[in-house]
Amino acid sequence: MSRTRVLVQRFAGMAAFVAALGLAVFLILLVFGPLLEIEIAAANLFAAAAMVTLIALSYGSLALAVGALTGRRSIALATAALFAVIGYIGNTFAMQVEELEWLRFLSAFYYGLDPNPLVNGFDAGFTAVLVAVPAALVSIAAGTFTRRDVSV
Repeated sequence: MSRTRVLVQRFAGMAAFVAALGLAVFLILLVFGPLLEIEIAAANLFAAAAMVTLIALSYGSLALAVGALTGRRSIALATAALFAVIGYIGNTFAMQVEELEWLRFLSAFYYGLDPNPLVNGFDAGFTAVLVAVPAALVSIAAGTFTRRDVSV
């Protein structure tokens, strides 16, 4: 079994897990929304759950790429968590400070939340970015993992 195959299978497992969590969020809100008198169209609710899922997949893919590069799970998880926190805080502050507006474009939270999927549904451009980022990170991970000495 090749290293690339192992890496792609790890990514597929992560993607399936994250997708299952996103689907669970969607179904729970779909079922309990009317009971709580929350009136959101099912299509828009699905779009919001999908965008949050893609945000999680982006940061998970970052962890996979860093793990492939370093071989250290702790560094991979810490890096992804750090980037997620910085991305969220940076996106939030950039909305408040005009001089920091450019920082929003570096955050997955901008692409997932800025088009306001609960109101507007999917935005093709923003969704494409959140699909392209994990694909690029997995490609980078595959390139680095195949050349790294794993000392087995």
